[in-house]
Amino acid sequence: MDNLIPALVFFFVMAITPGPNNFMIMSSGINYGFRRSLPHLFGIILGFPMLIIGIGFGLDVAFSQLPWLQQFIKYIGVIVLIYLAYRIATTSKGSSEEGSKPLTFIQVVLFQWVNPKAVIMTITGISVYTNSGDVQSQVLILAASNILVTVPSASVWLFLGLWLQKVLTNPVHLKLFNQIMALLLLGSIVPIFI
Repeated sequence: MDNLIPALVFFFVMAITPGPNNFMIMSSGINYGFRRSLPHLFGIILGFPMLIIGIGFGLDVAFSQLPWLQQFIKYIGVIVLIYLAYRIATTSKGSSEEGSKPLTFIQVVLFQWVNPKAVIMTITGISVYTNSGDVQSQVLILAASNILVTVPSASVWLFLGLWLQKVLTNPVHLKLFNQIMALLLLGSIVPIFI
């Protein structure tokens, strides 16, 4: 695959910039700590390559055949993002003892399929960086090599959350921070409608 290095640069830049996955993993680090955020981290690391395979092996064709399907997934994603913003806004440090739980591995893997940034990034990356020929092999290479990109980018945001956990010791500041993160997550929806 001739375009592997440029593709990885593209995916790294897209993965490390602010977006739903990054806001959520950072918030998880702040509110639940490292160990309880590991399923979330691994959900991103493995869920995103699964999305690449799914789109690369036919979801893109399904979207061109059934345009309503892409719109349907988009609107489901918006609903999920609103719900997750609500969860982040109402999470506080003390809530972990009151029954609040971090997202599970499966929830994060499934979230990739309705994460608008991840879907757009994947469709763009596949259409730009694969050549005609054996597209399926190229998609598998992209998916496998994306683990190299996703590990550092998601980890940076998790460790930023862990650092902020030490800084945000005042419950009022933590609540304010969570509300700001929820607003940023809601803000990530705006480009979907523009």
